[in-house]
Amino acid sequence: MAKGNDGNYLQHCIEVEAAVRLAEMDAAGRLHIALTHGMRPFEPFEEQKTGTCRELLLRKLADANNKPQVEDPAVVKAYRETGASKTCYPNSAELLRAAIGAENLSGGITEICSKKHKCLSEAWLNTNVKTARASWRKEIHSEGILACPDDLQTLWLFSMDPMTYSERCNKKKNLKRSDIDILPLALCRYFRSGYPGIAALFVYGVGK
Repeated sequence: MAKGNDGNYLQHCIEVEAAVRLAEMDAAGRLHIALTHGMRPFEPFEEQKTGTCRELLLRKLADANNKPQVEDPAVVKAYRETGASKTCYPNSAELLRAAIGAENLSGGITEICSKKHKCLSEAWLNTNVKTARASWRKEIHSEGILACPDDLQTLWLFSMDPMTYSERCNKKKNLKRSDIDILPLALCRYFRSGYPGIAALFVYGVGK
């Protein structure tokens, strides 16, 4: 569970580190991605809410503005490459672009907000990463952009960061109890592809 801006750091640290290690296992450095909650390529921090923390993230952003160090985490290197800041913070896809290179990425990104999707589609134009203004629930099925391709030829990363996990709430942005029944169907296609990969599910909270 990752909440607040330090939660963003936790999520992105895991995603970028996983992506880099997976790409290193491919002879050509390629990676297939499936990101369920795209957001804009860059967005400012939201106003800090009571009880949330961002000190760790701010320290890592400061590290990215310093001279590169051998021990810098992969995510700090990606922050440096993207020029990440409080007013211009990259989404997962942009960090993966910085870490892996757009030319080495394939896959799909979904986003339900039309304005955010427009920015995403422009950012990934003329690449092998497709975007869709649609719910991830629609796009994980066989012909969707988040589904494992029949001809998958590289390692993969499936990552999602819905708002919260809830047993009874029907908000589209949340991960619901019923989703636990459909996710394995999509992930099993990746698991059975013959290529190693990682599935990461992040939520901001757990509710009723």
